[in-house]
Formats: sequence, structure tokens, C-alpha cells
Amino acid sequence: QGYSNAIKALEADSNVQYDCGSFDKPHRLRSILNEHHDLTQCLLGPDPSSLDEMSFEQELKVTAHQQIASAPLCSIEKAHTGGLITVRCVEYDQCTIVATSSATREIKLWDVSNTIEDESEPVCIGSIMTSSTCLCIEFHPRVRGMAIFGLMDGNVKIMKNIHELSREEIFTEPIHSKYVVRVKWGDKCFATASYDKTVNLYRLKEGSTEENPIYEHTQKWSFSGNVEAMEFTPDGIALIVAIRGDNYLNYIQ
Repeated sequence: QGYSNAIKALEADSNVQYDCGSFDKPHRLRSILNEHHDLTQCLLGPDPSSLDEMSFEQELKVTAHQQIASAPLCSIEKAHTGGLITVRCVEYDQCTIVATSSATREIKLWDVSNTIEDESEPVCIGSIMTSSTCLCIEFHPRVRGMAIFGLMDGNVKIMKNIHELSREEIFTEPIHSKYVVRVKWGDKCFATASYDKTVNLYRLKEGSTEENPIYEHTQKWSFSGNVEAMEFTPDGIALIVAIRGDNYLNYIQ
């Protein structure tokens, strides 16, 4: 559906009709593979003779500092008994942690460090049960082991030391009246977005630190539609919000 809509929009803008009968699906897929092959040759330098000796799987693993899609490095089979909702990954020194949530209201934490290095099985290092299904997860960009979770019942939860047995819940509050679909860390603050058509901002109270935070609600913005995407600018000060059915990006500060 998305592909068809893109073609229709291109035809309308260019006044050129796309002849979908010129290429069947296998040929379109082959063109994508050929493009990846050409990019791989560029990555290998002016003498890509080693490419001829690679298997198809090996060739797909050539990345350009992760700018080109590669074959999976590991997999977590049967991670949950229910449907998988969201996944986030973070690296701490030599440790790679993956957080997954499912429709069963369970969040699991996986250590996949050795999986990538020697192809051993991922290790589940923790499980967290929440009041409702977790729809979004974000690891803190500066504080090791801290993460924020947005839940289907409108609650937002923050935990620290989640990669250790001493994990601790330090914040939980029913911020929204509907699904919390986005949570983001900013500069000494965090923002939450929901299908109740609002975005809320919480900042550190004076005297508290990011390592031992106490957050207070400071601002709330209402929009005409459901908030579908949200991101802080790199400096963590301004917030960019996208609304369903709206082709504008809303910058708020």
C-alpha cells in the first residue's frame, strides 16, 4: 500500500505515468541486490577481488559503519509468550543489553554481548512486570542502567540499574489518559507523548541530579491529533513533534 501511494504521488507531481509492467517484482528485488553489490565493491576499495570469494551471506555482512543493511548477527528465539511490542538496545562498555516488551505486560532484559562475539545463546538477565503493556522504551543517554517506559494505561515508569539485580523503580505516574506511545530523554528532562493528543514535559527539581533524579511536571501541550513521533534536538533543548494527519513538524521549546 505504501509503495502504491508513493508511485501515485510521484505521478501526480511529475506528470509522468509509471509503467509497472516494465519490471516484475523479482526484477525489482534483483535491482536492490545489485545496488547492494555495487556498494559493497566501493567499500572494499579499488581492488574488490575479494568480493568474488565471498558467499552471499558474507557479502551482506559488509556494512559501511552500519550505513548499509547487513545480515542478522544474532537472534532471540521465543523471547516472549505473547506478541512482541517494542525493542531497544544499549551498550555499556563491553556489555550489549537488549530490552524487549510484549503483550503479556512483561519486559525482558537480554545480554547479547557473547552472542555477537562467539554465537552463544542470548542470556535473559531480568524480567519486569508492568501494570499494562509497555509500548515504548528509551535508555538514558548519560546514566548507565536507567530507562523510561511508556505504558498502554497512560502510566510512565522510570527505573535505574535495570541491568543489575538491584534494579529499582524511581518514578511512576499516570501522566496520560490514553496510550503512551513515545518517551524521550532531553537535557535534564524527559517528554512523553500520547494518543490523548498531548505532550508532557518533566524536569529535574532543583538540587537533584540525573543519577538520583526527582522530576516535576513543568509543561503540557495539546494538539489537534494523536502524537505519532517525537524527538529532542541534539542539544536536548527543543522538542520536535509530529501529529497524525498533519504534514508539519512542530518545534516546541
